Amino acid sequence: MTPNTNIDLPSARGVSGLTDADLRRASEALNCEEACIEAVIAVESSGSGFLPSGRPKILFEAHRFSDLTDGDYDDSYPNISSSE
Repeated sequence: MTPNTNIDLPSARGVSGLTDADLRRASEALNCEEACIEAVIAVESSGSGFLPSGRPKILFEAHRFSDLTDGDYDDSYPNISSSE
């Protein structure tokens, strides 16, 4: 089954996190268990998917950037491109 990727993300402004209803909607849209979403939130965002400003956290992965750019920037920009 193809997941429904046309979902609206909840606004975090004034909200301390995702609600149970948010998790339920996401699990239905992605066709997975709510526990899977909770595990990703705990591991990938230190327990909250939002910054204090209300903007979503986005984890930049230097090793993925390195892979996608064939390591061209590993030496010149080690803070954003790394083979490790």
